[in-house]
Amino acid sequence: MLPGVSKEKVPDYYALTDLNLVTLRGAPLFQTVIPSKIFEIMAMARPILCSVDGECRKIIEEAGCGLFAEPENVENMVHIIRKFHREKEMLCHGKEWPKLCETVFRPEGYGRQIFGFLKQDFIFHSQTHKKKLSVHKPES
Repeated sequence: MLPGVSKEKVPDYYALTDLNLVTLRGAPLFQTVIPSKIFEIMAMARPILCSVDGECRKIIEEAGCGLFAEPENVENMVHIIRKFHREKEMLCHGKEWPKLCETVFRPEGYGRQIFGFLKQDFIFHSQTHKKKLSVHKPES
């Protein structure tokens, strides 16, 4: 596991990902939870693998920005990751997700506030700091 990074660097890491995990335990309590990172990931137009059933799953499926794996089911998650790896085009790559994120959540709601923050902060930082990260791929 990687160590934590500052919030200023998070968009740079999202920009490098092929698939982002959003996970919580399968407890009924979590069915009403909406992790704020799904909005950050959507604003970065990156796909999500969600194992949070309930409201979070509903948002991700309605937006078409990710796939669902059963909470706490490692075999199911591995199956979904392999499927995504083989068929990356099964998720439309998200140029419309930031706009969808803004329109799905009404102007008077939380989603609008989150999206405003994301537009100003995350997208800006991703564009200005992306060049600072260097990714070293193993030689073949």
